[in-house]
Amino acid sequence: MEQATYRTAVSLRRQFVRLAATGCESLKEQREADLRRRVWALVDELRERGYTPEQVVVTVKELAEEAGLHTTRGSLSGKDAPVSQDDVMEKAIRIAIERYYGDNNIVASKRREP
Repeated sequence: MEQATYRTAVSLRRQFVRLAATGCESLKEQREADLRRRVWALVDELRERGYTPEQVVVTVKELAEEAGLHTTRGSLSGKDAPVSQDDVMEKAIRIAIERYYGDNNIVASKRREP
């Protein structure tokens, strides 16, 4: 991995470490915006280097796991449920895929349709 990409990957890993350390409860607007910005930066660099979507997703998952985020399956669900590590991992992967394909506005508008 080139130096610039390495720095971007380290930045995303640090964000995952912060989220893992706080039990993912801090994934509110500011933290989510930080996560989105860091994922976007990494995806942009990896895509420019010819990574496939699958390779990008694997890289994001590996960084999250290195930071201590692991899928737990079976977490509580519902409006008042805490944000789980699964939620953070799923959100990061969704952000990466949306960024890779460059359809962020289209995807967001489809979610709002009834």
